[in-house]
Amino acid sequence: MPQKPDSEKNTSAILTANIHTADGETQQLTQLICTTSPAGKKQYRIGLQKISDAGAPLLVAIESYWRKNTQESCVYLLEKARQFIQGHLQQTNTWISMYGLVIVSNASLEEQLPEALLTLIHSKYASLS
Repeated sequence: MPQKPDSEKNTSAILTANIHTADGETQQLTQLICTTSPAGKKQYRIGLQKISDAGAPLLVAIESYWRKNTQESCVYLLEKARQFIQGHLQQTNTWISMYGLVIVSNASLEEQLPEALLTLIHSKYASLS
Protein backbone atom coordinates (compact mmCIF):
# COMPACT_ATOMS: atom_id res chain seq x y z
CA MET A 1 0.00 0.00 0.00
CA PRO A 2 1.49 3.38 -0.95
CA GLN A 3 2.25 5.80 1.86
CA LYS A 4 0.35 9.06 2.12
CA PRO A 5 2.32 12.28 1.65
CA ASP A 6 3.05 14.10 4.93
CA SER A 7 0.33 16.66 4.18
CA GLU A 8 -2.26 13.85 4.26
CA LYS A 9 -1.24 12.27 7.56
CA ASN A 10 -2.93 12.69 10.91
CA THR A 11 -1.10 14.48 13.68
CA SER A 12 -1.39 13.49 17.33
CA ALA A 13 -0.76 15.27 20.60
CA ILE A 14 -0.16 12.87 23.48
CA LEU A 15 -0.64 14.33 26.95
CA THR A 16 0.61 12.23 29.86
CA ALA A 17 -0.94 12.93 33.25
CA ASN A 18 1.33 11.29 35.83
CA ILE A 19 0.07 11.52 39.41
CA HIS A 20 2.83 10.53 41.77
CA THR A 21 3.92 10.63 45.39
CA ALA A 22 6.39 13.19 46.70
CA ASP A 23 9.05 10.51 46.18
CA GLY A 24 8.18 10.30 42.48
CA GLU A 25 6.41 6.92 42.59
CA THR A 26 3.67 6.86 39.96
CA GLN A 27 0.22 6.30 41.47
CA GLN A 28 -1.90 6.87 38.37
CA LEU A 29 -0.80 7.56 34.81
CA THR A 30 -3.00 8.30 31.82
CA GLN A 31 -2.15 9.23 28.25
CA LEU A 32 -4.79 11.44 26.65
CA ILE A 33 -4.48 11.52 22.86
CA CYS A 34 -5.86 14.13 20.46
CA THR A 35 -5.53 13.15 16.80
CA THR A 36 -6.22 15.71 14.08
CA SER A 37 -6.91 14.70 10.48
CA PRO A 38 -5.61 16.75 7.54
CA ALA A 39 -9.18 18.09 7.23
CA GLY A 40 -9.02 19.36 10.82
CA LYS A 41 -11.32 16.75 12.38
CA LYS A 42 -10.25 15.90 15.92
CA GLN A 43 -10.61 12.57 17.69
CA TYR A 44 -9.93 12.10 21.39
CA ARG A 45 -9.00 8.84 23.06
CA ILE A 46 -7.21 7.27 25.99
CA GLY A 47 -3.85 5.62 25.42
CA LEU A 48 -1.84 3.95 28.16
CA GLN A 49 -3.35 3.87 31.66
CA LYS A 50 -1.67 2.60 34.81
CA ILE A 51 -2.86 2.56 38.39
CA SER A 52 -0.75 1.49 41.35
CA ASP A 53 -3.66 0.44 43.59
CA ALA A 54 -7.00 -0.38 41.97
CA GLY A 55 -8.49 -0.49 45.48
CA ALA A 56 -7.70 3.18 46.17
CA PRO A 57 -10.95 5.12 45.60
CA LEU A 58 -9.18 8.41 44.80
CA LEU A 59 -7.00 6.83 42.09
CA VAL A 60 -9.96 4.94 40.63
CA ALA A 61 -11.99 8.18 40.53
CA ILE A 62 -9.19 9.99 38.68
CA GLU A 63 -8.73 7.14 36.19
CA SER A 64 -12.48 6.96 35.59
CA TYR A 65 -12.71 10.72 35.09
CA TRP A 66 -10.08 10.67 32.33
CA ARG A 67 -12.02 7.91 30.53
CA LYS A 68 -15.41 9.61 30.80
CA ASN A 69 -14.15 13.12 29.99
CA THR A 70 -11.40 12.47 27.45
CA GLN A 71 -12.19 15.34 25.07
CA GLU A 72 -12.76 17.88 27.85
CA SER A 73 -9.53 16.80 29.57
CA CYS A 74 -7.48 16.99 26.36
CA VAL A 75 -8.79 20.46 25.55
CA TYR A 76 -8.14 21.64 29.14
CA LEU A 77 -4.59 20.28 29.30
CA LEU A 78 -3.68 21.46 25.78
CA GLU A 79 -4.82 24.96 26.72
CA LYS A 80 -2.72 24.85 29.91
CA ALA A 81 0.28 23.75 27.82
CA ARG A 82 -0.32 26.51 25.26
CA GLN A 83 -0.53 29.18 27.96
CA PHE A 84 2.62 27.87 29.60
CA ILE A 85 4.61 27.80 26.37
CA GLN A 86 3.47 31.31 25.42
CA GLY A 87 4.33 32.87 28.76
CA HIS A 88 6.61 30.78 30.92
CA LEU A 89 8.94 28.62 28.82
CA GLN A 90 12.36 28.83 30.50
CA GLN A 91 15.42 26.62 30.82
CA THR A 92 14.91 26.34 34.56
CA ASN A 93 11.33 25.05 34.52
CA THR A 94 10.99 22.99 31.34
CA TRP A 95 12.77 19.79 30.35
CA ILE A 96 12.36 16.58 28.39
CA SER A 97 11.47 13.47 30.39
CA MET A 98 10.67 9.92 29.35
CA TYR A 99 7.14 11.17 28.57
CA GLY A 100 8.19 14.19 26.49
CA LEU A 101 8.24 17.90 27.30
CA VAL A 102 7.52 18.43 31.00
CA ILE A 103 5.39 21.50 31.52
CA VAL A 104 4.31 21.06 35.14
CA SER A 105 6.14 19.08 37.78
CA ASN A 106 5.54 18.50 41.49
CA ALA A 107 2.35 20.55 41.56
CA SER A 108 -0.55 19.73 43.85
CA LEU A 109 -3.64 18.03 42.45
CA GLU A 110 -5.68 21.14 43.21
CA GLU A 111 -3.40 23.27 41.01
CA GLN A 112 -3.50 21.07 37.93
CA LEU A 113 -6.58 18.89 37.66
CA PRO A 114 -9.72 20.14 35.89
CA GLU A 115 -12.28 21.81 38.16
CA ALA A 116 -14.92 19.17 37.36
CA LEU A 117 -12.59 16.41 38.57
CA LEU A 118 -11.70 18.32 41.73
CA THR A 119 -15.41 18.83 42.45
CA LEU A 120 -16.01 15.10 42.02
CA ILE A 121 -13.10 14.23 44.30
CA HIS A 122 -14.12 16.73 46.99
CA SER A 123 -17.72 15.50 46.92
CA LYS A 124 -16.59 11.93 47.60
CA TYR A 125 -13.56 12.49 49.82
CA ALA A 126 -12.98 14.99 52.60
CA SER A 127 -9.28 15.32 51.74
CA LEU A 128 -6.96 14.51 48.86
CA SER A 129 -4.40 12.85 51.10
